[in-house]
Amino acid sequence: MKLIECYIENFGTLSKTKINFSQGINCFVSDNGSGKTTLTVFLSSMLYGLADTRHKSIDDNERKKYAPWQGGRYGGSLTIEIRGREYVIERSFGNKAPEDTFALYERESGRPSNDYTERLGEELFGIDREGFLLTVFLSEKNLTGRSSNQTVSAKLSNLVGVEGDIGAYDAARKLLEDKRKHYYKQSENCEIARVKSKIREKRFEYDRLTLVCESLFQKEEEIKRKKLALSEAKKERDKLRDAAIDEEKARTRYAAEEQYIKLEKSIREKELELCEIAEFFRGDIPEPREVERIRYAAAEGKRIRNEEAREIGGEYLELSKIYGDGLDFDIIADAEKALRDLEGIDYELQQIEDEKDPMAEEMQRLFTSCPPDKNETERIIAGLGKKSAKVPIMTTIVGIILVVAGVALGNTISPLLYSLVLIGAVLCGTGMVMRAKSSSKGTKEAERYLSLFDREALNPKDALTRLITDTDLYFKLDEDRKKKKSRLAERSTTIRDMLKEFTSSFGISSDDLALDLKRIREDYTRYYKLRLENESALDGRQTRLKTAESLLTQSRDFLARFNTVTSMPFDEIMSKVDNYRILSDALERERTLALEIKEKYGVSGILPEKIDESVNSKESLEEKEVLIDALTRDIGVLNDDYERTAREAENITVVEADLALLEEKYEKYKSIYSTIQKTSALLSEAYEAMNARYIGKTRERFLKYEAAIGGDGGEYTVGYSFEVQKNEMGAMHAENSYSRGTRDLISLAMRLALTDSLFEGEEPFIILDDPFIALDDKKIKKGRALLAELARDRQVLYFTCSEARKI
Repeated sequence: MKLIECYIENFGTLSKTKINFSQGINCFVSDNGSGKTTLTVFLSSMLYGLADTRHKSIDDNERKKYAPWQGGRYGGSLTIEIRGREYVIERSFGNKAPEDTFALYERESGRPSNDYTERLGEELFGIDREGFLLTVFLSEKNLTGRSSNQTVSAKLSNLVGVEGDIGAYDAARKLLEDKRKHYYKQSENCEIARVKSKIREKRFEYDRLTLVCESLFQKEEEIKRKKLALSEAKKERDKLRDAAIDEEKARTRYAAEEQYIKLEKSIREKELELCEIAEFFRGDIPEPREVERIRYAAAEGKRIRNEEAREIGGEYLELSKIYGDGLDFDIIADAEKALRDLEGIDYELQQIEDEKDPMAEEMQRLFTSCPPDKNETERIIAGLGKKSAKVPIMTTIVGIILVVAGVALGNTISPLLYSLVLIGAVLCGTGMVMRAKSSSKGTKEAERYLSLFDREALNPKDALTRLITDTDLYFKLDEDRKKKKSRLAERSTTIRDMLKEFTSSFGISSDDLALDLKRIREDYTRYYKLRLENESALDGRQTRLKTAESLLTQSRDFLARFNTVTSMPFDEIMSKVDNYRILSDALERERTLALEIKEKYGVSGILPEKIDESVNSKESLEEKEVLIDALTRDIGVLNDDYERTAREAENITVVEADLALLEEKYEKYKSIYSTIQKTSALLSEAYEAMNARYIGKTRERFLKYEAAIGGDGGEYTVGYSFEVQKNEMGAMHAENSYSRGTRDLISLAMRLALTDSLFEGEEPFIILDDPFIALDDKKIKKGRALLAELARDRQVLYFTCSEARKI
């Protein structure tokens, strides 16, 4: 198998990352924490997916560890080549395995492929994800020649055994063990237990079928009773059906009479409304087009008259009412200057609010956080000169007494008492040390206190005094800022109120003073220009005014024909015209419908006696139909049950024969189980004798790689769990007995040997994450040469954080 390229959408720290792979060695050099290990986990996850684990520790839960830091689903794609064909694997991962997705495509055609499933890694290599990582993933943190993974052990044993007989012995032993478990084991999941269980079941079935045979007569009697009830129900249904037909005819006649009476009433009401509308129009109902023409004439007349009124000076008159008394451009300029002053004041206030003014910056320079408590600072200054010397002084005094006593007593009584001098000297020294520590206690407290405010000094007392000075300055600056802010806020309010009063005097008031002043200047400029313009001649206007008066007279004459009562007479007239047309159409439809009902049902316009709804044969008929359906279903079910029971009763002879066969099989299985036990014991003896040949191939490959990397040779043994030991001077030593470099060399050689033994079919790529970190320069050079040789026929992904170990 060969890697071609990968694209990481989101995976751990990697996002939107594309990597192309080449044949041979692919070297990746980057700092620690840049995502090298994340890339290796991504590649294995594309082949095997991520495990669904509930571990809370992020180191044991890859779903948590490699979830993208920005959140959301994560995954990507991997393009690989298998036996000359290229595929694209796409996976995405969620918080749980059921949320994962998998897709496989042929790279050339882009079509989905069913050549492999989401267990692609196991299908290619024959081992699970753990076994894969224990072989092809070589890391300086993960180098080990041993493997506790069962799939690795099983696959290696199978591959090595192809050349000898151990594979056949293994298969035979496994077959015998499977057969033994097949026939007998402590749990109930075996053939002997199953046969005994089936014997019990067949005996129970025989007793049950005996009771089934006895129940056939009862079922037959129940069927007869149900059929009799069904016959009676059908007779009653036929009677109810005739009664329901008569009742339905009576209800239909009553509904027709009722509808006819309602139509007659509606026809009379509409005829009355039509008469009232005709009276409003005095018998002369206008056409809608005529009403709209007169409405247009009235609107046109008003429009012309209003336009002429505006031309005469409507805008000028309106503006003169607002701006014609005492306002000039100088007053407007003064207001605009006041607005600019207000904006400057507001800017200063905002600087103070954001703590960007000079005083705030000075306060920040003094203390980045809250200033210290002055009383606490003074207390610490006072504590610098105090010393708790009671205990040290007593110790020193006792020491001096012992020295004097030791000299005196040693001279007079015995030289042995000179030892008191030594004890006294020790006590004096201890007292001096304790006194020194007591005197430094206040200094240490002062230094810790000063570090809270980023203050350091050789003389703590001077630093604390400066701290008090800075504290006083801090609070003075804070008071000055508050006073300045208050003055600026008061001035801002005064100017803002003055400007709002100025703009509101012209009927302009909004939240934007600049916009209000701009509108006042524009309106006053317009007024000033209109005042300077000369009025034009009035001849043309007089002609248009006459036309407007003619149109208005025409509309007044039209409206005088009708007695309108609303403020919108044309809408009132049009409403009545439309209503007249709608009522006429509706009246015609109702007359036609009334005639059809009369001809169809022969109605008389008088309601007959209403039917008693409490007696409803139709409902009773429906209930009877439901009963008939239920009885029919019951009979069908009973017939099926009777037939099934009869067929079941016929099985009693078969069950009896099966019971005899099972008892015979039980005796046979016990005999086979005894033979298997004897055969398995003999085969185990042969197995132990040949088991040592399992690891021959792996040991051969290990010795090859150990020599190639630069090992010193020697006699090695490879155990059944792939642990390596070396013979040193007649004694076997495990690999953990050697130095780190030797252990890594042995582990690297063993892992490469395992990879050769496991993957003889589809060869995977090899991942090496700084495996030479503990090797000396000579072995590193040989290791590089070995990797170059391996890369001739397989891909190698080599990761390192050092340019010196780069390949």
